[in-house]
Amino acid sequence: MHKKVAVIILNYERWQETVLCANSIMKGTEQGSHIIIVDNASGDDSSIKLHQWVLTQGKGEAPHRITSASVPDLDWGESVTNGSLRISFLRMQRNGGYAYGNNAGICLALEHGADAFWILNNDTIVDKNALGAMRRRLFADDSPGLCGSLLLYADVKDCVQCCGGGRTNIWTFLSRLRGRNLTREQALALDAKDVERSLNFIYGASMMASRQFYEAVGPLDESLFLYCEEQDWAWRGMKKGFTLAYTPLAVVWHREGYTSGMSYRRKDMKSQWRLLVSRIRVTLKHHPYALPFVILGCCYAGVRLFVKRIFAASC
Repeated sequence: MHKKVAVIILNYERWQETVLCANSIMKGTEQGSHIIIVDNASGDDSSIKLHQWVLTQGKGEAPHRITSASVPDLDWGESVTNGSLRISFLRMQRNGGYAYGNNAGICLALEHGADAFWILNNDTIVDKNALGAMRRRLFADDSPGLCGSLLLYADVKDCVQCCGGGRTNIWTFLSRLRGRNLTREQALALDAKDVERSLNFIYGASMMASRQFYEAVGPLDESLFLYCEEQDWAWRGMKKGFTLAYTPLAVVWHREGYTSGMSYRRKDMKSQWRLLVSRIRVTLKHHPYALPFVILGCCYAGVRLFVKRIFAASC
């Protein structure tokens, strides 16, 4: 049976990147059943630009105003159809963070009968075969939970960011991304099943979840404004018996941290603070006995970053 997949792209003041991401999906061999663009109350003209882009994709029918009661805090939204593909734009009332915006998109996707939803960072570009590969892998198991893709750095040729996701140490909350900095060829040579066994979270820049998973586990935790939502979601799911899947056939190029400021080349202090707070919150939720060690690790990381910034400023 063909499974309906909705693609959810969250935007905050980066409408150009969001359009590039959406266009790459539209060029795929499988476009999914629904593309949902969610704007988290951007302070620039993102909502105008994205709404205009969505309207240009409509063919044959007038735009449909979205008045869904299932999407909390919806400011306004419209949908168009393009053949069998529905394209929707949601403007939220506030910027409630990554989980908040993606949860709104998930609610609309489920309302329209999606069997799965693919959460994509707006600073990604997807390969034409990625959606089909992710859908097939996700539903190959009896307990489809979350599925990740092969993420490559967009600005470093054939350099891997991660194979599906990684593993977070519960005592330090430091994470190691599986396959990071391998070449694409080296990553493709890895055994996918072995990669899956090594993961305890799927990287949130490209994460597909089944409806079955969502209905059992619940939405992303909106108390985590940014960062660590994927660890929390995966750990909640694994406690309920869901699996983590990975396919190297789904290739996604990622400009890491382009929106948040947390790239591997530059680290914004505000983003670092949010990361540290999220680590503490998730630890308290899942492994409270490890909290003293995680706090010590976070303090060390914060002091180290602060010292680096001082020396960098003095140079």
